[in-house]
Amino acid sequence: NLGGLGPNLDDEPMIEYSGMGGMMGMDFSLTIRNLTTYTPYNVEFNGLSGVFGIINVRAASEVQLEFCYRDGVTGELLDNVESTGFAVFDLDSGYDGVRKESVESEGFAEYLVSANTELDLNFLSDTALRATATTF
Repeated sequence: NLGGLGPNLDDEPMIEYSGMGGMMGMDFSLTIRNLTTYTPYNVEFNGLSGVFGIINVRAASEVQLEFCYRDGVTGELLDNVESTGFAVFDLDSGYDGVRKESVESEGFAEYLVSANTELDLNFLSDTALRATATTF
């Protein structure tokens, strides 16, 4: 129900991936909320595909998202998480090469891309990066 757009309109306006595993001796979940206007192509595409989370965003739009770890039982914010890993897969450009998916991240200690990456990496600061697709 990211942005309150469904598919479950009675749920909180977020995506929650529960049962993510254990951390600091407790089960945890990951919640994702939009901080800016969220415009999907089709909210039915949001969810999980195997172990990968999917967030559908309409072409030619953008959204700023907040990812938070929460206690899997109480739902309380886990604000003492020292570090974590985060991966992004499958950024594409349109057939015409004009529309390009990109992801920005900030506050990281390090990043990793494959040696044969097709991403254009643009450093916005020492701890902020924009990765943009270059191929379909």
